[in-house]
Amino acid sequence: MYSTIYSNLRRELGIHNVLLMYVGNLETYQGIDLLLDSFALTLEQTDQANLVIIGGEADDIRKYTNKAHCLGMEKHVHFLGPKPVEHLAIYLEQADILVSPRI
Repeated sequence: MYSTIYSNLRRELGIHNVLLMYVGNLETYQGIDLLLDSFALTLEQTDQANLVIIGGEADDIRKYTNKAHCLGMEKHVHFLGPKPVEHLAIYLEQADILVSPRI
């Protein structure tokens, strides 16, 4: 089961370059606005990066999906929604960079 998760994440999302990942809730205090604004600045320097966000409630995912679209980076930001805790290590080990924007 885990090998299927591992082998599919990059392929399913079409990621062939740097993968940044955030895992957690999408409440305002977590700094997701800051994360998306910062990632937009990164994409001004290179388009060779993707951001995967795991977690969040449907309303928050919609809100931040809309923000990613408004920033013109919807092809580089992937919202996966909540995942089972027992699968998180498999997702985390696939990331090149783990991010924690909370300030």
